[in-house]
Amino acid sequence: TSPPSPRPSPEPTPPPSSKPTSPPTPDPTPYPLDYVSQWTKHPTRYPTTESPTFRPTSPPSRHPTLPPTNRPTDNPTNRPTNTPTNKPTNRPTKRPTNNPTHLPTNDPTKPPTPRPTSPPTPEATEAVQQAPPQMLHQHVRDDPWEYGGKIQYSSGRVLFFFDGNPFVCTGTVVDDGDHPDRTLILTAGHCAFKYDNQGGRFADYALFIPNQDETRGRGTDERCGNDPLGCWTLAFALVDYNWTTRKFPSSVPWDYAIYVVQNVPESHQPGFVYKEQPELSTILEDIVTKFPIDFTYNQKTAPATHTHALGYTFNKDPDFRYCAKDLTTKYGISSYQNLWLGVCDMSGGSSGGVWMKDTKDDGSGTIISVNSWGYSSSTGMAGPNFYTEGGAKVECLFEKAKVIDFDDVENGGVIVSDC
Repeated sequence: TSPPSPRPSPEPTPPPSSKPTSPPTPDPTPYPLDYVSQWTKHPTRYPTTESPTFRPTSPPSRHPTLPPTNRPTDNPTNRPTNTPTNKPTNRPTKRPTNNPTHLPTNDPTKPPTPRPTSPPTPEATEAVQQAPPQMLHQHVRDDPWEYGGKIQYSSGRVLFFFDGNPFVCTGTVVDDGDHPDRTLILTAGHCAFKYDNQGGRFADYALFIPNQDETRGRGTDERCGNDPLGCWTLAFALVDYNWTTRKFPSSVPWDYAIYVVQNVPESHQPGFVYKEQPELSTILEDIVTKFPIDFTYNQKTAPATHTHALGYTFNKDPDFRYCAKDLTTKYGISSYQNLWLGVCDMSGGSSGGVWMKDTKDDGSGTIISVNSWGYSSSTGMAGPNFYTEGGAKVECLFEKAKVIDFDDVENGGVIVSDC
């Protein structure tokens, strides 16, 4: 989609395709999910009374001066599934029960069944604790993510700035194999690079705030001590060349980006969990799960895959939210078939949040796309196709993000033109 800029009187965009797969009545114009996410510029959508107050700060050094250091081998957090132990308890909702009306299920004409008074046996307790995670199959339009687990700690708010103006997206730590000098975060292209006719540019400064859902603040801000794990400064981003040279919506096939965190202590500002667990590593990938990306997923051979899209929408900030639906496709523009979730009401701020298949109630799953765009007047969410053999370039960009030298990066990012 378009980079996240204020929405000045937008120019007309080409109508959607009339391909046979499109509905007979033309859809409205595709609408980038974060086109209106600049908080102070759109009071009718995001009331200024609810907008956080930002402290005037100077961006920290984009490249910390210390070289990458070896991570300690005596990691007290037992990488990689070492979620901090003192998670706050302010979950927004509880998992629904099978009795949604909350009415007594016993027949009133019969005496109630006596409850056992003895505690469960150790064997029964162990069996419950070792129960395998269950696959999630429900259809969801836009709800708080109620399961916690791995994805909640690995996903977070991407807070980025152009000319001092704040914008919000979502990002997720992804599995880069063994590259100890960096951590990679997947997001959308318009969450990192702003297109314009003069060439565009990368964000001036960006932060990643994992598990912002459990913040002790009112919502998104730069006060990292309010958040469980704190914040990490994003060193630079990578985007595809085609994203930087095409105007929305013709750029939607390349709406993906990789942010890179340099694995040094200077990249981190600690959160409140560190006050009680100061031994926790300050290296991001040491304390969260790195999620796999499936670049072989082909929607044509696996139709109707049940898919979860997750993200931090600003209008419900700071909740971590999701929608879930069987995957289809849609021609948002005539030349490109996006992946599509037909019923999804997440909006600005959720861009860059991951789409997962095989999602389980422990928060595990496999990434197949990211939130990209929707329609302003109807439900639904689109994501770019990651299928490499189908022509997608995401995997190529991902491989380059693993090895590019920090000292070779200028102006906040790298435009990849040889994928």
